[in-house]
Parts: sequence; C-alpha cells; structure tokens
Amino acid sequence: MRKSSLLGIILLSSLCICNSGCSRTSGISGQMKNPGDPSLPTYDKQVVIENSRLASYITISDLRSVLIGGLIKANVTISSLAHDTLPLQYKFRWFDINGMEVSPDSTAWQPVILYGKDQKVVQGVAPNVGVKEFKILFRDREE
Repeated sequence: MRKSSLLGIILLSSLCICNSGCSRTSGISGQMKNPGDPSLPTYDKQVVIENSRLASYITISDLRSVLIGGLIKANVTISSLAHDTLPLQYKFRWFDINGMEVSPDSTAWQPVILYGKDQKVVQGVAPNVGVKEFKILFRDREE
C-alpha cells in the first residue's frame, strides 16, 4: 500500500467573490489540482467563493489527501465563522489526469451541520484509481 500525504494550508491565490446573479448550486468550493507531473506530490489549492453571504459564515481551512491503494482519500476541514448552527451540504467531484470528470452522477449532496465557531472534517474517496484531482463544493442546505 503506497501512501502519499499532501499537506498544506489553502492558498487563496484564486479568490472570486460574486455578490449577485451567482449560481445557487454551490457557495464555496475548494480544489486540489496537480499542475504537472501526476507522480509528483505537488498540488495547487484553490478556494472559489460564489456566494459572499455563505463565505461570511464558513471557510475551507485545510485541504489534504492521501493515496491509499491507488485511490485518493480527501479530507477537507471547514470552519464556522458564525455563532449560529449552519446546516450545509457538500459534494465531491473527481477528475482524471486530463481534467475530465469521473463518474459525475455517482455522488450526491451530503448534509453536514456546522455548529457555531466549530470545525469539521468531511471525507471522500475517489471512485477509481484513474482519479488524480478533486473538487469539493459547499452550499446552504435550503437551496
């Protein structure tokens, strides 16, 4: 079993804030993308904000992944900036080396409750060994 840990704090190098007319399918997304050789444990991390209201309540504070038996296992830490309980949903999307989405209909939105000033780790496992990158989306549960 080969394990490769990809650690680090999110780089906010790609930040997009939209105040109106945004897609309501996701509010905040985080992505780990390999910019070059897939055998290298170097990944670009991005956070994209499409809902500034949701961004005022939660943040993606860490993205990590490990390779177990050829499958990517992803851990994403979200943190609450609010004092209230936040009912959210999240969904992983998986991509091959060419950036093509793998099994796009295989994952559904999953509920998660984030309590005031709390942190939670959500996890996902790639559907097959051809997956080289992942993206996670968060949105309000009411949407």
